[in-house]
Amino acid sequence: MTNDTQKKGSGRIAQDRGVLSKEKENKKSTGGFLTRGPAFGKAAIYKFWFAGAVYFFIGWGISNGRLDQLDTAVIIGLAIGLMTDLIINRVLMAIDNKKNKMAAYLMFYHKKFYFLFFNLAYGVILSLAVAFTYHLINFAINVLQNLPEGSAVFGAEPLLFGLFYLLYDLFLVTLRNGVIKLVKTVKSKGSAGV
Repeated sequence: MTNDTQKKGSGRIAQDRGVLSKEKENKKSTGGFLTRGPAFGKAAIYKFWFAGAVYFFIGWGISNGRLDQLDTAVIIGLAIGLMTDLIINRVLMAIDNKKNKMAAYLMFYHKKFYFLFFNLAYGVILSLAVAFTYHLINFAINVLQNLPEGSAVFGAEPLLFGLFYLLYDLFLVTLRNGVIKLVKTVKSKGSAGV
């Protein structure tokens, strides 16, 4: 092959590649499984799964009677708070497609370092709430079945731990969003009347 033929051939290949890449750019990106669906569903699945996973690895790993229930709940809460700040919030904001809809389902979603401490405290609060829920369930079972006080009939496990965690989280996030909406409404009415 001559140099002219090589140039034409390589030019055609380069041109074809250019056409294909333009076609890919023009083709609407469907994303993947993680980017489709409503923001609420994505947030719920991730939060449920990570809370259950933390309980599976840490809660079952240290809850063999070596630590008090309160200590275990605090350790799990710290781990969930750390996971929330370093992984969950960042993943959820990354798959948000720049629409900023996911922020409504995250309690603290800023990238500043000091928000780590807010997420740690929030994780501990939610973990203590879940531990209290398990305590109430066991207390009710003990009263209904006439069992000795302090019997743990209904033990914690990752699926229900994740579900209880998610329910408390969604309740508190909804409460926060309601307060923010109320404050904005009051401010807009106050500035309109002035």
